[in-house]
Amino acid sequence: MEKLKCVIANIDNSMVNEVKELADLTVGRGLVTKEEVLKSVGSDISFVLTDEKSNEIIGFSLNEKINAKILSSIYEMCDTIFCKLEPAAPSDVNIYNLGALGIAPKYQHQGYGKSLFHAVVDPLKLRADSISALAWKKGDSVPMHNLLEQAGFKQVGILKSPYKDVPGIYCDYCKSDVCECDSCLYVWGCYLP
Repeated sequence: MEKLKCVIANIDNSMVNEVKELADLTVGRGLVTKEEVLKSVGSDISFVLTDEKSNEIIGFSLNEKINAKILSSIYEMCDTIFCKLEPAAPSDVNIYNLGALGIAPKYQHQGYGKSLFHAVVDPLKLRADSISALAWKKGDSVPMHNLLEQAGFKQVGILKSPYKDVPGIYCDYCKSDVCECDSCLYVWGCYLP
């Protein structure tokens, strides 16, 4: 398959339904809500990846600015903790959370996800004091581990089945309406030990 020429763009209202459908297809039905996609409209840190010729959305990355209290609460939910997470800066730090990232199945494993990840993370590092990310743990492996680690993130903890009680979802990893997957918390920046 020939590599597409792609464009990274901000999400606008006309893209909401298509991004939601792609999220249901790539992350799992119901794991990304329409409200989460709507929150990303006009954001300068959430993007879509489109085919330059057809304008087809082939990927998305939904991210948000959070605060130290939210990051601490995610950390406190971890069942397994690898290191102490302490702020190295005052409580008014700029903290961002990398949310869902998905690439349409026919374009996966071709570098598009990595390109989109770096299009988000590299500029974000210039203005963030800290960036967090939750990554799926699929069995014994974390598909995003190498990418996150190469970008300077450290795994700080594991959340056991954080979505198991969420109604109306379908997890592609579990192939079930009850998600038993674990998530790994990664952090980059001033909150590192």
